[in-house]
Amino acid sequence: MSSAATVSGPSSTDRALVLPEILARVFGALDAQSNVSNAVVCKTWSEAALDELWRDVRRLERLVRLLIPPPNLLTSDETPEQDVVSLVPSPAQWARFNTYARRVRTLGGDEDDDPFSTDPFVRWDALETIAIHRPSLAVLPNLQCLRWFHGRRLAPIFFSPTVTTFHFDLAPSIGYSDIVLGQTIVSRMPGITRLRCFRDETVEPSEDLIRILIDGLPQLQDLSLPTQFFTADTFLRLSKLPNLRILSFDVWQKFRDLEPGEEPPAQTPAWTGCFDKFDASELAESAFPALQDLSLYLDVPHAIEFFNHRHFPAAQLRNLYYQSDAIVSPSLCTLYLDALKSRFSELRMLVLKLSGSRMLTAADIETEQDLKTPYTLDSIRPIVAWQSLTTFTLSTVHPLALTDADALELALGLPALEDLDLNCAPLQHAAPPLTFAALFHFAAHCRRLHTLALYLDPNAQLDPSDEGQDTAFAALRTLILGPAPIEERSVEHAALYISRAVTRETQLCMGSSAREHLLEWNVVKPQLGTWNQVALSAKWMLVARKDEARRLGR
Repeated sequence: MSSAATVSGPSSTDRALVLPEILARVFGALDAQSNVSNAVVCKTWSEAALDELWRDVRRLERLVRLLIPPPNLLTSDETPEQDVVSLVPSPAQWARFNTYARRVRTLGGDEDDDPFSTDPFVRWDALETIAIHRPSLAVLPNLQCLRWFHGRRLAPIFFSPTVTTFHFDLAPSIGYSDIVLGQTIVSRMPGITRLRCFRDETVEPSEDLIRILIDGLPQLQDLSLPTQFFTADTFLRLSKLPNLRILSFDVWQKFRDLEPGEEPPAQTPAWTGCFDKFDASELAESAFPALQDLSLYLDVPHAIEFFNHRHFPAAQLRNLYYQSDAIVSPSLCTLYLDALKSRFSELRMLVLKLSGSRMLTAADIETEQDLKTPYTLDSIRPIVAWQSLTTFTLSTVHPLALTDADALELALGLPALEDLDLNCAPLQHAAPPLTFAALFHFAAHCRRLHTLALYLDPNAQLDPSDEGQDTAFAALRTLILGPAPIEERSVEHAALYISRAVTRETQLCMGSSAREHLLEWNVVKPQLGTWNQVALSAKWMLVARKDEARRLGR
C-alpha cells in the first residue's frame, strides 16, 4: 500500500515575512543600506522597504531629482535662456515621482539643517515653476509632518491637507506677506494639530500671521511660539481653542562658538509684558478647557499674577516649565513656589530655570547682589511633601547650599519622584556642601527615580560607620553629576560610592559625557578629564562586583 507524499507548506516564519505589518516593523529597525537591498528581493518586500526609505526625507534634492532627472538638468549659467516650459515635468516624470512621493510622511530636518543641495545639477527653479503653474497641487499627498526653516519661496507646494505637524520659520520673505502665508497655511493644512514657530532674533515678529493661524486652526493641540507673542490679544485668542493641551512660549537664542577667553554676549530680555494692558475680566470662565502642559518665560511678579487669575485652569495643569527673564533671588523663589503649590495641587512636572535670560560673565556674578546668595532648603521648602510631583528641575547661578540632611528631608518628602535635577550645572563652580551621602538618601527613599542630576562635592569622604552606603537605586537609568571641583586623589573613592549606588544598566553622565547638560563657555575642561576617570573607574568596579557575585553564587 502506498502512502501519499506529505507536502509541507510555507512555515509560519515565511508567512509572517510577507505580512505588511510585520515587514514594516522589521524594516523600520534596519538602516537605509539594508532596506536598499531588501527593495530588490521581491515585490512584497520592495513595497515595504521603499516605504521605509522614503518615509523621512530631510533633503529636497532627493525629490527634485525625481522630477527632473540628472541627465536633463543643466545649471542656469549653462542655459541662461532656458525656456520655463522645459522645467515643467513630463507626465512620465510625474508618474515616476508619484511612486515615491506617496510614501513620504516627513519632510525637512531640524532648524539647523540645510535642505538645499549645492550640487550645480539641481534646478531649484523647477520647483518654483511648479509652484507658479500648479499652486493647488498636493505634491506629497500623504505628508504628515513638515519642517520648514528656509524661507517661504518653495514651502507652499508641500502644503497638504494630511499634514498634522508643522514647524516653520517666521522670517519674512519679499513678495510673500504674512497675511498671504497665514491664509495659505490654514486653507491648505486645516488639520494641523502641532504647530511650532521659530523666528530670527533680528526680525520683528508679525502678530497678523499668528492671529490668522490661531483663528484658522481650531484643531490645534500643541502650540509653541516665541515669547514675543505672549501678549494679551494672543493669550485671549488661545484661551478659546477647545483642544489646546500643550502651550509653549519659549526663548530660542543661538550663539556662535566663542573663542578661548572670549566673554559670552550680553542679551536683552525680549518679553514685552502682556499684563501691562491685560484686563482680567476679558478671560472667560471656560478659558483653556484642555490645557495640561505650559511653558512660560516672564518675570516672577507677572507669573504669579498670571497663575492667580481666577479663570486660569490651575486644577487641570500637569506640567509647568518656567524660565525667568531675570535672576531670581532665593526669597523670591520661595514666594513663587508658595504661589504655585497653592494653585497647582496636581502638578506632576515642575521645571524652574531661574538664572535669567542673559549669559553671565564672571564680573556679573561678582557684582550683582542677587547672585551672591545661594539657595538653601528653605528657599525651595514649598516643594517638600508636594505629593503629586514626579519631576522637579531647578537651575540657578550658584551651587545649592543643601546639606546631606536636607537631601534626606527632600527624599523622604518626595517618594514619588521619577526625575530630579538639583542644579547639576550651576553657572558658578564651587565646592558644594552636598556629598555622596545624598546619593544614598535618594537611593533609599526615592525608589522610582529614573534620572538623577546632582552637583556635589566629590572630595568629601563618607564615614564608613554611616548606614545605607550599600543601598542601590531600584530603577535609576541615568545619573548626571555636574563638574564640581575634583582632586586627582578623590577619583577612587568617588568611583567607589557611585558603583555602590547604581547598576551596570545605569548610564553615567559625568565629565565629557555630561556636556549636553553644561554651558560650553562655563566649564573648566581639566575637571571634565578627571570626572571621565571617575566614570571609567566606576564602570570597572561595577563589572568586578558582578563577577565577584557570580563567583560566590549570589
